[in-house]
Amino acid sequence: MTRSKSDIKTKHVAGVGSVNLTEDEIESIWSEQQTKEAEVAELAKTQYQRDRIKGSLKDGGKDASGREIMVLDKPGYASIGDQLDMIYKDQLNGTTTWKDHVSKVKSDHPKD
Repeated sequence: MTRSKSDIKTKHVAGVGSVNLTEDEIESIWSEQQTKEAEVAELAKTQYQRDRIKGSLKDGGKDASGREIMVLDKPGYASIGDQLDMIYKDQLNGTTTWKDHVSKVKSDHPKD
């Protein structure tokens, strides 16, 4: 649970008990708390996005509310890195490897 800045007044010191904090110590603790909460929120957001993408692969590109979402992995396509390598080599050698690859994927997986 988040403590408000006004709640941060003392700290427990072993063998001594509660000790009053200075304004600088309170500010430091508050700042650390805010940073940690922001990190946790960012991790939760990232996990939510990851879960939506995983769900999209199972649920035909739709999230739980039925909205369409982006699917990062399309069936049949080589990885982005491999496709870029194909394009580069095609440019160097005057070949059509990448175009041939895309054409095959499109013929194997036609859109509805």
